[in-house]
Amino acid sequence: TKPFVSTTAQMPKEVTRVPLTKTRDAVTAQTVDLTPNTATVSDLHPNWSRDEQFMVFQSNRMDLAGTTAPSTGASFHLYRMRADGSNVTALTGPLSSSKVGAASSQTDPSFATGGNSVVYVDTDTSGVVDLFELNLSTGQARSVVKANPNGLVFTALNHPSYGFAIGGNVGVIFSGKVAGDSYHLYTVDVQSGQLTQLTTGAFDDMNPVLS
Repeated sequence: TKPFVSTTAQMPKEVTRVPLTKTRDAVTAQTVDLTPNTATVSDLHPNWSRDEQFMVFQSNRMDLAGTTAPSTGASFHLYRMRADGSNVTALTGPLSSSKVGAASSQTDPSFATGGNSVVYVDTDTSGVVDLFELNLSTGQARSVVKANPNGLVFTALNHPSYGFAIGGNVGVIFSGKVAGDSYHLYTVDVQSGQLTQLTTGAFDDMNPVLS
């Protein structure tokens, strides 16, 4: 018997219709609101820990529950919660135990592979930006790129994510913009602050994600 390969001819009589015996009608919807009752706040840029037990995100909430409407122009700070949305704790800002970043804004958080630290963009009240790394065990944060030995001064930063540094050390890949140039991709050694520019050109390169 020759195989049937036509896309237009009538199906041969040997081919019969088999009724569908299983549907997805009874499948429970998998979309879950992890931050319910927070209609007046903005919860943005969630990032999973590698073990999928925690999420870190930025929010302009005024209390841990997120039920109080933020004031106009309220800063964003970082929060961590369980994968099911429970146990929300403040990592930065006035609600955190360390009060790290209380006078600035923190955005674009990303967990380290081991889940022991978070890297993020910090913007002070004058608009100066920097990448910070927050040690989750000590609650201490430190600058990663502001005093880099390359002498680069970034006017905007975007989407940092842990990955590699040239030479094999732990690094952070991110998109950055210096005055008079487009956004380009960089990697920074988190120990030395040494920067390596990965892309060039007249176009904006943003939102890097490593495989």
